[in-house]
Amino acid sequence: MMSRLNRKRELIGIPALFAVSNLASAFAPTFPIHLVFRIVSALFHPVNFSIAFALADVLSDKERVAQASAKVFLGVSLGMVLGIPMTSYVADQFSLEAAFIFSPVVNGSARLGIALMVPTVADDRKPASIGAQLRVLPVLWLNIATVCFIFAVMFAVYSYFAEYHGTEFEHEREDCEHVQP
Repeated sequence: MMSRLNRKRELIGIPALFAVSNLASAFAPTFPIHLVFRIVSALFHPVNFSIAFALADVLSDKERVAQASAKVFLGVSLGMVLGIPMTSYVADQFSLEAAFIFSPVVNGSARLGIALMVPTVADDRKPASIGAQLRVLPVLWLNIATVCFIFAVMFAVYSYFAEYHGTEFEHEREDCEHVQP
């Protein structure tokens, strides 16, 4: 639905939204307000990645789309692998508020890098109609429901096994208490 907008501007704007959300989270007076700003940030997180992948597709030759997508994925992975521990370090050394204040600095550097390094291109492909995009929703919701079901089953099984192993280990411990060394 955002396919008619300038992707580079979107890719610069979303980190700005992250920065504002993180600053607001740092100074939120109550937990519910803090949570609202975290949810806003979380809602735009996948949008940011999908725009980056779409830009990689538009900016690349057809033979190099996979390579460009891999570079985007590498950048996303590095951002998480380096960013999460760095932010955790700031939170451990100073405070959670300091970590939320540190994040806009990172977002600002990302915005600067995007502004300087990503060319502005016009996507000459015709965007999909709203009707065509809405026709995908039933399949999308089916996929979301499937993932939720799989995770629910997985965690149900894990919690059952954890309880089972805890009970079994308790019985083994009781059996060992009767044995004199």
